[in-house]
This record gives sequence, structure tokens and C-alpha cells, in this order.
Amino acid sequence: MLFRYKYLRLSVLVLMLMVGTHVVTAIQHKEFVEVANAQTEEEQKQEADRLIDAGKEQYESSEFAEALQSYEQALKIYRMINDKSQEGNTLNHLGLVYADLGEYSRAQEFYEQSLSIFQQLDDRLGIGNSFKGLGLVYRNLGEYAVAQQYYEQALVIFREIGKKKLKVLL
Repeated sequence: MLFRYKYLRLSVLVLMLMVGTHVVTAIQHKEFVEVANAQTEEEQKQEADRLIDAGKEQYESSEFAEALQSYEQALKIYRMINDKSQEGNTLNHLGLVYADLGEYSRAQEFYEQSLSIFQQLDDRLGIGNSFKGLGLVYRNLGEYAVAQQYYEQALVIFREIGKKKLKVLL
């Protein structure tokens, strides 16, 4: 029944547009957009995941501008579907790319945003990865004492959760 109602609403809206009526209320416009987009949350998540995979490949190929674009598109989708965990992971990916580009203040912003999200979620692995990213930023800025503090915090967390592969140069 709901599908028929939405289909009917869509048909009415299309008809109104065809005859030149521009009296589409904000509510009708919102429903029109929702019906027109007609992607399920799962399909949106799959698209964001695909963009993350593309971004990783682009990053590995040193196609940083393309990787940033893929990650930013994925970030928009994760925020739209309210997937906080993947939002945090994507922010970490963006931080890494900006760090590699030497844009350390941007990288720091993304790592701090991801850290905040992971702390809200109590995601220990995410927190550790954010600390590791912040350590990378401060190391590259030559602030070795601050970098060491972040790396040590990351190491404590990784040991807590049993992460065995830690690729950090202290």
C-alpha cells in the first residue's frame, strides 16, 4: 500500500511538472526526491564501501586527488546513513592522504574528528588508529615529544586489543 501511495504521489508530481504547475510544497519536494533517489540504505552503504575500495587503490597508486574525491564522496554517504564507525574510518583515510600531501593541519583536523567519533563509540581500535595518525602528523611536523605521546597511547590500546601488526616508526 505504501508503495502505491508513493507511486501515486510521484505520478502526481510528474504530472504537475508537465503541465507547468510550480506549486510543489517543500514536503512534496522532499518526498519526490526520496522516491526519485529510491536507494535503500544498504545500497548506499555498498556504494560508499565501493568508493572506499576505489580510494584505497587510488591511494596505493599515488593518485591522491582521486583518492580524496572517493573518500569525500564515501564520507558524505556514511554521514547521510548515519554510519558513525565508517565515518570515523573514512576520516582516518582522509587524514592519511592529507598527511602524505604534506597538509598536516588538514590531516590533524580529520584525525581529531575521527578520534572524537571513536571515543563516542568506545571503539578501541578506531581510537588507536586515530592516535597513530596524530602521531604521524606530529612526527612529520618535527614535534617528536607530542608524536611519541600519541604513539604510546596507540600502542597501549593495540596491546589491549591484541593487535599484533603495528607499523609505527617511533
